[in-house]
Amino acid sequence: MKLRLATLTLFVFVASAYAQKIQGFAESENVITSTAATPQLNLLASGTLTGKVGWKFWGLTSRTWSEGYIGPTYAPTSWLTLSAGAGAETGGARFGWSASGKKRKLFYAVVQEWGYGCGWWHKNVATYDLTSRVSAGVWNEYGKGTGPTVNVRVIGELRPYVTLLASKTGTMAIVGATYSFSIGHK
Repeated sequence: MKLRLATLTLFVFVASAYAQKIQGFAESENVITSTAATPQLNLLASGTLTGKVGWKFWGLTSRTWSEGYIGPTYAPTSWLTLSAGAGAETGGARFGWSASGKKRKLFYAVVQEWGYGCGWWHKNVATYDLTSRVSAGVWNEYGKGTGPTVNVRVIGELRPYVTLLASKTGTMAIVGATYSFSIGHK
């Protein structure tokens, strides 16, 4: 699965890099519970095809799970992007949709996914820019819980973050760093 995810990632970059700007982020995410720490690598890449229509690729891999999917995006306004995609996961096919954007100091992302390996999953994040470097907000993720999140831009587009989640089954921390990128031209 990891080889297929890497191949799909390479294809997306090679096939689209020649003619357009690609933007997105690479992320190291570490889920910490009282019994274990689980590292995960995430990659999001997107580009514009024409006007308000574009594409998006999402992929992640950890010790026990990998997934990747690609699909179209539509941006009806400067502060809203809608996307849908299809791909593969450790357990079979994977489908997802999202709504995300930023308006002034408010960022939000709503992601819904369904896959043969795990069924339904969702993640909702909303943050507010407290300063030009610090954002804080709320993170809700299926199977993990709900709680506060804080990120700080330290160098360029590198943003370490800490999230504390609580659910009926316990608490956990998610500690990571996101690096936003923009490559190519258009």
